Order: sequence, then C-alpha cells, then structure tokens
Amino acid sequence: MTFYLRTSMSNMPSLRRFAEANSTTLGQECPACGQPFEKAQPVTLIPLGPGRDPEERARARQGAFFPAVAMQVHWACATGEDDPPASPDEPPQATQS
Repeated sequence: MTFYLRTSMSNMPSLRRFAEANSTTLGQECPACGQPFEKAQPVTLIPLGPGRDPEERARARQGAFFPAVAMQVHWACATGEDDPPASPDEPPQATQS
C-alpha cells in the first residue's frame, strides 16, 4: 500500500546521493515510481524511523542519532531533480559540447 503525505521540499531531510543502486537491488522496482534500479542511476535512502528496537526508539525520541530503517529510491524520485549536480560521492560526469 502506498500512502501520500502533503509536504514541501523544505521539510525534507538532508539526503545523501549515491552513484548507483546497491548491487543486490539492481533490477528491483523503486517503491516511488515502480521503475527498476539501473546501473549508474543515482539513488538515495529515505529514512523511515527506528524500527521496533525499544532502545533505538528511545534514542529517536531524545533526538539522538540511531540506525534508521530506510528505503532506497531513485534520486530523482526523492528530490524532483532530473539531472542533479555531482556530489562528492561520485566523479564528475562527462559532458558533450
């Protein structure tokens, strides 16, 4: 089941951009758009929360860092950017003149 929440990009958490999907998720569907993850396609992880662990839930409520349960989605699905700028995590893309 998919739920939709009215939000704005200013309310989004800071996301880390990865150069491509994890090798175990290549070919699997993105939960946001239903398209498969392909090689060299930037992705990010959307944190969902602390999961069931009572200690991690307590840390989350206190505002402390905790290992979050997360879902992988395409970078464009998470940010609305079709061709995001290069991040420090990946080398610059070649451009055509």
